[in-house]
Amino acid sequence: VGLTGATDGFSSFSSEYNHGDIVFYAITDGEKYEVGSGIFTVINNDLDNTEQYALQRHSLKSSNTNNTKIDFLTGPKEVFVTYPATHSVYHAAGHSSDYPTPEDKGLAVWSSRNVLNYYSSLKWDDDFKCLSIQQATDAKYGVDVGGDSSEYHSRIRASGYYVGDVGVYFRANNGNDSSYQGGTQFKHFLPNTIDTTTYASLVLNLDGDVKENIKFKTQSARYIFAGPQDDCAGGCPDDYPRFRLLHIDDIPDLSSLYTTPAALEAASGVLKQQAEDYTDAQVSTITTNFDNLSTSVNTSIADLETASTNQTQSIEDELDLFRDMIATKTKAVVLEEASPLMSGIASGIACGPSGCSVTKSVTSTVPAIAANDIHYQGFYVSGVVAGGDYAVTISPEKALTDKIVLTYAFPSDTIDDYVSGVFYNPLGTTSNAQAEMNYHIHAKAIWQDDT
Repeated sequence: VGLTGATDGFSSFSSEYNHGDIVFYAITDGEKYEVGSGIFTVINNDLDNTEQYALQRHSLKSSNTNNTKIDFLTGPKEVFVTYPATHSVYHAAGHSSDYPTPEDKGLAVWSSRNVLNYYSSLKWDDDFKCLSIQQATDAKYGVDVGGDSSEYHSRIRASGYYVGDVGVYFRANNGNDSSYQGGTQFKHFLPNTIDTTTYASLVLNLDGDVKENIKFKTQSARYIFAGPQDDCAGGCPDDYPRFRLLHIDDIPDLSSLYTTPAALEAASGVLKQQAEDYTDAQVSTITTNFDNLSTSVNTSIADLETASTNQTQSIEDELDLFRDMIATKTKAVVLEEASPLMSGIASGIACGPSGCSVTKSVTSTVPAIAANDIHYQGFYVSGVVAGGDYAVTISPEKALTDKIVLTYAFPSDTIDDYVSGVFYNPLGTTSNAQAEMNYHIHAKAIWQDDT
């Protein structure tokens, strides 16, 4: 409804309310009536710079049987507030979602000069005299604040706190420390200090946010932590310990625990002569034994020289025979493609008087090896014949880790183009797998006389 102005003896709505204020009203046309809450609205007219006023109505009770809003006929109606607007107090539950219906134990909070609102996060338990804020369960303490601890509205700030005889309780596992069992602090805290009178400040140092860490200070080399130095006539008075150099007077008299060199010499004259006689006799015996041993060694050397000469001649004769055999032998070695299990590049096959050799680089990965165990790693090398006589060497392109040792290599007795390397783990723990790398393989064939 529109509000045209105040009747005699009444004030206008606009003199007490602002645009958007909620009012408790009564309206009648002399025949029908309606009581409810509404919103006072100010409509500005930009054309003539005037204001018009209206009241949006929400019926609570009316002359309709169902208390719905009256559909008044066109014409003047009387609209009024039943008590002074500046002192009116009411709640607007149901008017909008901003004004929920109050619940038991809820606290009333001023939403405007006249309207009381209700917030479910604030509750008062009169039985236990507890005020709860953001607490999902019933309050247990005088002021019980709940909610997410990371949010500021779940914390309390004050310029000071008075702590009574129950102290301050710290719950278990605070600070995500599972070993902390919690507890109550009854006395105030003061940061640690280090006394200077007793020289503790020369030894200790404090660190941390509240000086909670007690540490030793660094000291010069050869310093010891000891009491006062005893260099005073008649003895020095007791004093506080400190770090200082060791002094000769710090060592007590220990003469009753050992014998001086002079006393030892006087008491050992007979022993000295006996030792000299015994030494002379042993020297004579050793000299005789050395002469006999020297003669025996010279004879053995002469015999070894004769045997060595004969053995050398025999080896030379066998080598000549082997060279003659190699000169009449040839053997073909055919290079093949690398196994798909391992990648590598064969650099070639070379033959000479002493046989043919295969050289190849193979990329492979050696797995982890158990403690004090060996691992046989196979490599495909085209040109190596199964069961043949080869001198095989395998060299990694870089150092093996975890102290793994590549001990020796040998060709396969049953598989062509296949050699094996023996890797040994000398450690007491399982090694890590080796990084993928190239292994340079050289297999040299040694001919045998098949005739």
